[in-house]
Amino acid sequence: MSGWREILGYPRDELAGGLPFKQVFVGPAYEVVRTRLRERLAGHTTGMRYECVARRRDGDPIELEIFGSRMYLHGRPALIGIMFDITERRRAEASARRAALVYAHTSEAMVVTDADGVIQDINPAFTAVTGYSAEEVVGRTMAVLSSGRHDQAFYQAMWAQLHETGRWNGDIHNRRKSGEEYVERLSINTSYNEDGSVNCRIGLFSDVTEKRRREATIWHQAHYDHLTQLPNRQMFQENLRRSIEHSRGGGLPFALAFLDLDLFKEVNDTLGHEAGDQLLRLVARRLSECVRNSDMVARLGGDEFTLIVRDIGDPNDVLPLCHKVLEALSQPYVLGDSVAQVCASMGVAFYPCDGGDASELLRAADLAMYAAKEHGRNQCRIYEAGMRSPAVVRSRTQSG
Repeated sequence: MSGWREILGYPRDELAGGLPFKQVFVGPAYEVVRTRLRERLAGHTTGMRYECVARRRDGDPIELEIFGSRMYLHGRPALIGIMFDITERRRAEASARRAALVYAHTSEAMVVTDADGVIQDINPAFTAVTGYSAEEVVGRTMAVLSSGRHDQAFYQAMWAQLHETGRWNGDIHNRRKSGEEYVERLSINTSYNEDGSVNCRIGLFSDVTEKRRREATIWHQAHYDHLTQLPNRQMFQENLRRSIEHSRGGGLPFALAFLDLDLFKEVNDTLGHEAGDQLLRLVARRLSECVRNSDMVARLGGDEFTLIVRDIGDPNDVLPLCHKVLEALSQPYVLGDSVAQVCASMGVAFYPCDGGDASELLRAADLAMYAAKEHGRNQCRIYEAGMRSPAVVRSRTQSG
C-alpha cells in the first residue's frame, strides 16, 4: 500500500480503511474501475490490464496503468492489483507524436544524417523540395544533391565548423532530381551522445531561389545604372573606397580617370534623347571593352564616366589605356539612320600621391579632366598640383 500512497499522495492514516475509490477515480473512470473489479471477483476474468485517469489527493490528475489478478486468500476470492504512474510516459508520448506531426507536416525540409553525412531519414518536405524520395536517398550522402557550384574548400570549411561547434548555416546551390539548380538556406545542428560522440546531424533547409533572385534584382537596381548597366555612382563610391583600402593594405597604387563626353549635347539636341541614350549605351560598351576585368567602369550620371584602373606600378603605365579609350570613343556612332561623332576629355589622378581619400582623389581627377577640355578636347591630362590654383578653380566655377 505504500506505493499507492506515494503515487496518489495520501498519508498512511487516511488509507487505514482502504483506498477511497470514489475520491481517486472520478466520473467514468470510477465506473470502469468498479466494473473491472466486479468482473474479476466474479471470476469472469483472471487477469486484466487497463489505463485510466485518476485524481491525486491534492486534486492533480494522474494517468495510471493498472494490472489486476484474481486469487484466493484463506479460501475466499481476492484481488491483487499493481498500479503504475504513467503520466510522464504519456507526456513523452504526446510530445513525440507532436514532434512527428511537425516533422511530417512542416514546410521546411528536414534530413537526419549520421556523423559522416550519410542520410538516415527525411521528411515529406525534403521530397517536395528536391524531388527525391526516402528510398532514393537513405543510405547515400548529401552529395546526391550537389550542383558542382561549390569547390572543395567550401565543404572543408563547412565540416571544420561542424566538427568545432556542431553547427553550420548558410546558402548552398544544390540540384533537384530533375536537374534544376536551386538555392537552399541550410542550417545544420548536431545531436550528441552522453559520451560526447555524434549521435546524428539534423539539417533543415528551404528553397530560397526566388527570394535570392528578388534580392539580387533589388541590389542590382540600387547599384547599377538602368540605361548603360554600368555601376552607378553608389557602386563607384563603394569600389573607390575598397580600392583605397586595398592600396593602404599593401597593394599597389591605382589610377582614377574621369571622362566627360564632348559634343554630346549637340547629339541630344539634333537627334533627340533616344539617340542620346543609344549613344551613351555604345560609349559604355566601348569603355568596358578597353579595360581589364580587374578594372571598373562606372557612369556617374549624364555624360560623365569614371575608370578605376587598379595596381599601377608606374604612372606612365596608364597612358596607353588612356589613348586607347580616347581613340575608341572618337569613332563614329551609328544611331538608327544617323551617324554621330563625339569625343571625350579625360583626367587622371593617382592614389595616394594625388589624394588621400575618395573625395580628394575624385576632385583631382575632375580638375585634370577640366584641364583636358580647356586644351582642346579629345585629350587626356594627368593631374598636377597647379590645377588646384584659385584661378583654375574660379574659371571652372564660372564656366559651369
